[in-house]
Amino acid sequence: MRPPLSALRADDIDVYLRLVTYEEKITRKADRFIQRAKWVPMAHRFHAYQLSIKYFQDARSRAMVAQDKFIGEVREKGEALIDLKKLGDDGIRELNQIVEAQHLRKLQR
Repeated sequence: MRPPLSALRADDIDVYLRLVTYEEKITRKADRFIQRAKWVPMAHRFHAYQLSIKYFQDARSRAMVAQDKFIGEVREKGEALIDLKKLGDDGIRELNQIVEAQHLRKLQR
C-alpha cells in the first residue's frame, strides 16, 4: 500500500477557508478604522498648514496697512514741502519717485 501524497483532506481546506473568510468578515471594520486612523495626522497637518497660511495672510494685511499709512504720511509731508517751497511740477515728479521707490512698496509684490 502506498502512503498518501498529502496529509490534508478536502474538508480541511473547506474548514480553513471558512475560518479565514469569517476572520476577514469580523476584522473588516477594524481594518477600515485603522486605515482611516493612519490619515488623522495628515488631516491635522493640513489644518496646521491652513492656519499658518491664515496667520501669514493676517500678518501681511497688518503690514500693508502700516505701509499705506507710512506712504500717506510721506505723501502729505512731500505735498506740504512742495507748497511751501513752490517746487511745482518738478517737486510733484520727485515726490512720486520717492513714493514709488522700492523700499516703500516692497510688500505689495
